[in-house]
Amino acid sequence: MPIRSSFSLGDVVKPVRSALLVFGVVAAALLSTVLPVAAAGAPHVTPRATTPAVAGSVYTPVAPHRLLDTRATGTKIAANSGIGISLNNDLQHTVPPDATAVVLNVTGTDSTGPTFLSVTPLGSNSLTAVSNLNLAANETRANLVTVAVGTNGFDTGEMLAAGPSALDVIVDVEGYYSPTGGVPFTSIAPLRVLDTRSGTGQGGQVAPVGPNATITLDLSSVVPADATAVVFNLTGTNPTAPTFVTAWPSGTVPTASNVNLVANATTPNLVTVGLSANRTVNLYNFAGSVDLIADLAGYYSPGSTQSYFPVTPIRVLDTRDANGNPRIPLGQGGTTALDLSGWLPPNASSAVYNLTGTDVTAGTFVTTWPAGGGLPLASNLNLVPGQTSANQAVVTLGGGGVVNLHNFSGQVDLVVDLAGYFAPAIPACTTGCVYGFGVDSYGRLGNATSTDTAQTPTRAFGVSNVTAVSGTDFNGYALRSDGTVWSWGMNGGAQLGNGKFGSGNVPGLNLGYFMSAVPVQVSGLSNVTAIADSHALRSDGTVWSWGGNYMWDLGDGNQDANAVATVPVQVTGLTGVVAIAGGIGSMYALKSDGTVWAWGQNVFGELGTGTSGNETVCSANEGISPVGPNCASAVPVQVAGLTGVTAIGIGRAAKSDGTVWRWGPRNFPNQDNLPVQMSGIANVKQFASTGAGTDLALLSDGTVRAWGNDFNGSWGNGVTCAPGTSCYTD
Repeated sequence: MPIRSSFSLGDVVKPVRSALLVFGVVAAALLSTVLPVAAAGAPHVTPRATTPAVAGSVYTPVAPHRLLDTRATGTKIAANSGIGISLNNDLQHTVPPDATAVVLNVTGTDSTGPTFLSVTPLGSNSLTAVSNLNLAANETRANLVTVAVGTNGFDTGEMLAAGPSALDVIVDVEGYYSPTGGVPFTSIAPLRVLDTRSGTGQGGQVAPVGPNATITLDLSSVVPADATAVVFNLTGTNPTAPTFVTAWPSGTVPTASNVNLVANATTPNLVTVGLSANRTVNLYNFAGSVDLIADLAGYYSPGSTQSYFPVTPIRVLDTRDANGNPRIPLGQGGTTALDLSGWLPPNASSAVYNLTGTDVTAGTFVTTWPAGGGLPLASNLNLVPGQTSANQAVVTLGGGGVVNLHNFSGQVDLVVDLAGYFAPAIPACTTGCVYGFGVDSYGRLGNATSTDTAQTPTRAFGVSNVTAVSGTDFNGYALRSDGTVWSWGMNGGAQLGNGKFGSGNVPGLNLGYFMSAVPVQVSGLSNVTAIADSHALRSDGTVWSWGGNYMWDLGDGNQDANAVATVPVQVTGLTGVVAIAGGIGSMYALKSDGTVWAWGQNVFGELGTGTSGNETVCSANEGISPVGPNCASAVPVQVAGLTGVTAIGIGRAAKSDGTVWRWGPRNFPNQDNLPVQMSGIANVKQFASTGAGTDLALLSDGTVRAWGNDFNGSWGNGVTCAPGTSCYTD
């Protein structure tokens, strides 16, 4: 049975440190001139007081109702294709415009062959590919899906994508998350509250639920009086006929289903459902008889404290063979600990993930629960030999963000796709705040999520009193007034500098890279006065670096391009430094004596020493490992001929006499191996770069100049380069 594999970022992990953000963000940082910016980069800073806001969303349950049924249209979702579903077309208009995520019960049926279904935010720029539902030919199966709300610029909603076979899909809306109007969450260790086989719940009666019959699940003894909704894993077993089971709070049975069953099968599905006034839930069985089991995972109430934070779906565990690595399946009675701390903030209380079992050798069930506690009487996934099946889980986190996964019998491979997490709401910054916009892949906006593109500036949460910012395509960095440095975004190459890096607890497997969607402190740095990419200048004039050693730009003398510094290391031999700049694999430092020093890549003369490497030879190892002469320097070297420098950028310098100098790559194939004076510009106070080949400079008279590539109007002069024409000026 196919399970969609996660997207490989092997070509991205190391280079991402050097790619700069879009022009709009850099321009915002530079033109504000409110606070200094050490180098081109991520979100800009403003000390303005703003209306406080809170990061995180709260839940509102709705009466379950149907949003989509492709059987009614007569058109399946085609193999290897997808369709968008718009929440604007919900006739009951239950999901408001400010919703951040929706809870959907998604049912697949009538598949023409083995296939899977993925549910992702509409218009998402997801870097991963995950699965939510796995089906055999002609199978009917449901799965609860909690997914961020996306937009394509016109509609808000979700994208449904099929695997190698076509199928019909039914989507029922169960509720939504939004910043206001709902209630927060409390997660608990799994608790069995119903088992009609043994008499748990229902007054101790031992009897299956008959055809067209309803039983009432009374939760008044296990949830508080003000609880409005609950989350439980609902399992149907011993069905005597094909049937479905529906959960709802009160009133008429809705046109919706939660669990679909065939005779003699055992099938689970996570249920998020509102409570009636007396804290009960109705469970209806359509045909035949069936035993029902419910394991409570948590509840929503005004007295709860946890808000929901969606993330772009990311694969965090896959025990199958991946990229030539050996399988690590769970054997009979086997338990594995899954450490989620690389993807979740330290204050996360529980995780929401899709749990898939495959390569099953015997009838079994899988249980997931917080590490540190004993194996509970509960189950999340029921499997038979040869089956591939998925179920969503909401699981309390154990110490250090760890959860356990246990297999009862036989052997099984497990796949876990993270969808979001619960944590206390984060108060918004009001002074010295960081703003960013654009693609939010891997949490690079620092707003506690990693779900969609931000069209307008959004605040990074958990960091304030910021005096400078820097950044790359996948990371942001902030310098606070107390001299500490904070980072957020991707951490596959130790870009966060917090002691972690990589892609999970199974080395080598093809998983999503570590990340932080909220700012975390870079370890061991204090008294910092300037930042540039993953480098910091301390008040004692020393420079420190962290992350991957792409083109030797750690500058600590290490010539292993695969080396990783998970915490800052000192750049060799630099003292008396007063400013730093960098990117594209090369770094620069200005010393108090007016000289400029460089380290890292030298393929196009970036070091300014009069020599450069041969591009073909230097790039023989995917452009990462400098294998030829003059390709790079692992220690700082002096840029030739420059004295009296007062400001630096990436291959740029302004001197005290007002002249401006450049070296390194220009309009391809031109380059300058030694500094040359630029014409038509003088008296620069500050440099920046867009990363798209456009340079910016703030002059002493307060004006801004631009040169290089005119990429989509990057010069800011009201003119956009016409397609097919030369759009470059020195």
